[in-house]
Formats: sequence, structure tokens, C-alpha cells
Amino acid sequence: MTDAVGGGGTAEDPVIEIRDLHKSFGPHSILRGVDLTIPRGEVTVIIGRSGEGKSVLLKHIIGLLHPDRGEVLVDGVSMTHAGPRGRRALLRRFGMLFQNGALFDSMTVFDNVAFPVRESGRGAPRGDALRQLVRDKLALVGLSGVEDKTPAELSGGQRKRVALARAVALEPEIILYDEPTTGLDPVRTHAVDEMILETAKTLNVTSVVITHDMQAVFEIADHVAMLFDGKVLLRVSPEELREHPSDVVQSFIHGRPLADASAGQLT
Repeated sequence: MTDAVGGGGTAEDPVIEIRDLHKSFGPHSILRGVDLTIPRGEVTVIIGRSGEGKSVLLKHIIGLLHPDRGEVLVDGVSMTHAGPRGRRALLRRFGMLFQNGALFDSMTVFDNVAFPVRESGRGAPRGDALRQLVRDKLALVGLSGVEDKTPAELSGGQRKRVALARAVALEPEIILYDEPTTGLDPVRTHAVDEMILETAKTLNVTSVVITHDMQAVFEIADHVAMLFDGKVLLRVSPEELREHPSDVVQSFIHGRPLADASAGQLT
């Protein structure tokens, strides 16, 4: 599949629809009409140069930012225009792994993973049930026996795994990953990529991944969306991305400077 400039995709079963999303911070226009669909149960990777608004887009998807124009729909329900109760209901469908893991340094691994469960309100597991849930989630990401450790006692890769265990603690339908392999060596990077794929397969979740790691793109993506100049330049399969004739695309894949940005526009 290949979508035109700004293409929103042709997925038969989209779980997330982003429509004409605009966002500026003061005089700086970041998103300039983003249209994109995220298909259910697959891995969509979003790429683009630094400053193109990838993390800004992710924060709109999960409702942490409000657009100047446009909206985000989750199964047809507007995250953008939902009231507090409706937004909370939508947020329960999401898990998020932040760029640096965002673990609480003062908490044990157990308390980090248990945090979203405890915050979820009445009816949440407590006591032995909570302890078993935390053990199960840590086992899912390949960690056992670390419940009493603090994040400072773990390696970078282990912290990423704890952060993912926390992200899936409430069994979300959608997981967002913001630069999950930043700062990791190649071995740990590969391990995190495998973790993303295994989590998608085991839990049957929809995954949205922001990354600059092109090897990861070709290893984990079902679909790749590229942001350029505040819009979705294209949405294609990894194979189509690799062979795409656009100078913009090829310069990004191979890490080459783009001499003339206008020359790379799709037609």
C-alpha cells in the first residue's frame, strides 16, 4: 500500500483516526494538518527529523495536548472533544512507554508497576491479587525477582522493561512508545525491539512507535508514517519505504543531508 501526501491510510479497521491536526507553540507551527489512521492490532512506526512534531503528535493521541484545529478519534469517539469522564474512559485503553522510561526513582519496581493499578480506582486489585498481577507483568517482559529493587539498581534495558510492564499493567488495547531505544547499545536496542513485537503478539495490542532507529523500523513495523514539514508525507510498508524514490525519504533512511527539500516532495 502507498498513500499520497498526507495520506490517512486505507486500513479496513482503524482504531485511531487523526484528522487535520494543527498545533503551534507561540509563533512556531509544529503540526500543519496531520491526517493519519492507525490500524488495529498492528505496529505503526512514525519517523521524521528532529523537531517535526512526532512526540507532539503522540501527546495529542493520548490527550496530553489539545490541538489548535482538528481531532483525534479512538474507535470513532473524539479524544479531543471528550469531557473529563469520557477522556478517562478512553485513556484506560492506552499504555505509554515514555522516552526515558519515566520511572519513579523513589519507588521500588513493585510500586512503579503497581502505580497505575492503584490509581485506577475502586475495584482495582489489592493485596495478594496486586502482587500476583505485578509478578505476571514483570514475567511478561522477561523480568523476575526484581520487585524490591529500585530503578537505580537496574540496567538501562531492565528499566525499559519495567516501564513496559507498568504500561501494560492495566492490559491496554493500545501502547504508545516514544523513542523506546534511545540511549541503548545495539544489543539492548534489539532486545527492546523484540519486546515490542512479543508484547504486540502476546497481548494483541495496537502499537504506535516513534523512533529514529531505521533498523528498528524495518524489523518491527507493519506500517511506516513519515512526518515532514508538519504533515504526513507518506504512509507505506517498510518494503515500500526502503525503495521509495523521494529524496526526502532516502536522505532520512541513509542519514544524508537533504540539499533541496522541495526536490523531495511527492507528486
